Formats: sequence, structure tokens, C-alpha cells
Amino acid sequence: MTATAAPTTVTRRRMLLDAAMEGITKKDIQDLFREGARYSTATLAKHKWVRKMYEGFMTMYCGGDELWPLEPKSAAAFIRFCGTAGYSYNSLQDVIVPSMKRIHIEKCERAPSVELAQFMANALRDVKRSK
Repeated sequence: MTATAAPTTVTRRRMLLDAAMEGITKKDIQDLFREGARYSTATLAKHKWVRKMYEGFMTMYCGGDELWPLEPKSAAAFIRFCGTAGYSYNSLQDVIVPSMKRIHIEKCERAPSVELAQFMANALRDVKRSK
């Protein structure tokens, strides 16, 4: 009498994938690729708040020219301005800068450049050192 070994974890995963592949339709596949980034209501509210502040800053101090895409010097100036206006380093790091980057991606359909990311990181460090 021969005993059969219990399936290994890898074998079980392979069986699950095989079963899923057999049952999936072309429409199901299309649905998997249908959506891009989705944001929570709270994140969208932050985007609205940050966009309003940034556009106000740019209009007041830079003439409102070319708001998007973000330009490295303008974005860095806005971050430093927020620091002098009393926003905490944590608010800048956790809310304002990530929102600016996400808005940039939405408006320009491309990721921020390395140069832009570096200017923003330097401005964030400047704010941290000034506190």
C-alpha cells in the first residue's frame, strides 16, 4: 500500500492558479486592467486643499504662470513658504509634498522628474532644519 504525500504549498498555489485561469473570462481580464489609481475621499480632500494653496501661492508670488507641470524651483519655494507659514515638517512630509506629487502625475500623466523630486526633498530638509 502506497501513501500519497500531501501537496506542498507550492503545489497548492499552482492548483489555485490553474483553477483561476480556467474560470476567468476575457471580460474578467479586461476588468482587472480597467482601473488606475483610486483615492479615498480624504485623499481627494487633501488634493483639493493643497492645489488651492499652491495655486494661490503661485498666483500671488509668481504671477500664476505655468502652474502645471510642477517646476522644481517653484515647488521648492512653495514648500519653504509653507514651512515659514507655520505648517509642521510632518504635515509637509506626510500630506503636502505627496499630494503635490500625485496632483502632478494626474495633471501631467507622468511621474515627477528626478530633478523635481530632489528640489522638493531639499526644500523639505530646509524646513526641518529651520524648526
